[in-house]
Amino acid sequence: FDTSLRYAMDYDLWLKLAKLANPLQLNTPLAAFREHAGSLSTRNKLAAMREDFAVRMRHTQGTPFLQAMHFMRYCVRHQKARYLIQRGSHA
Repeated sequence: FDTSLRYAMDYDLWLKLAKLANPLQLNTPLAAFREHAGSLSTRNKLAAMREDFAVRMRHTQGTPFLQAMHFMRYCVRHQKARYLIQRGSHA
C-alpha cells in the first residue's frame, strides 16, 4: 500500500493485487463510490487525474501501446475537466 499517494492509493493497490491473481467479477455490488463537492478527488480534480495517470504509467512499464492508450485517455479527460472547471461545473 503506497502511502505516498494522495488520490489514487486504492487504485494502485487494486492494480498490485491484480498482478498476484486474476480479479474475479461478482454479480453483487459490495461497495459504491460517491462523488460530492467535499471529496478530496472532487475538490482537486486535476491533481487527482495527474496522480491516477502516474499510477497507470507505473503499472504499464514496458508496454508502449498501453502507455499510449492511457495517455490519450488522460488527455481527453483532462481537457474535459479543465473545460468544466472553467464553466463552474464539475466533471
